[in-house]
Amino acid sequence: MSAPDPRWGAGIVPSYDAIADEYAHQYFDELDGKPFDREWLDRFAASVKGRGRVCDLGCGPGQIARYLAARGVDAFGIDLSAAMIATARRLNPKLDFFQGDFFHLDLADGALAGIAAFYSLIHCARGDLGRAVAELARVLQPGGQLLMTVHAGTGEVTAERSPYAFEYQSRRIYALATRP
Repeated sequence: MSAPDPRWGAGIVPSYDAIADEYAHQYFDELDGKPFDREWLDRFAASVKGRGRVCDLGCGPGQIARYLAARGVDAFGIDLSAAMIATARRLNPKLDFFQGDFFHLDLADGALAGIAAFYSLIHCARGDLGRAVAELARVLQPGGQLLMTVHAGTGEVTAERSPYAFEYQSRRIYALATRP
């Protein structure tokens, strides 16, 4: 049996714990320079506003939850990194942030109107992605929305954009799904 890939699972959390403040400094205001992302988030916010709670999954310093909350969405964040949660709470004292794992969310079935998963599922090994998506579907209410972004690879694409000059240079994919 081969050793687990250190990029996935427990291997990633210590890295994010170690760089939480630096990461927040670099990314907390990133949406200011991302009109394409704001457009998607604005449409998402309009579709979930007033329907219930919305989770910023893999929230890091909480910039997506903050953006959604500023648009009237009942947003909160979940991240596996304790240091990221502490940073998000410090930077967004009026919002809730919880430590959690996208394979085992501490939420009731159908609890959420929406999930915004911006670059969090990139930390899921390809073979485990179905399990993660099943968990997200479990906590979404019927008609609930999942907005996710990942770095581009191959396969079907809903929408994609080229990277901004200040980002990691990969194409981005945006997908919006509705739970039946």
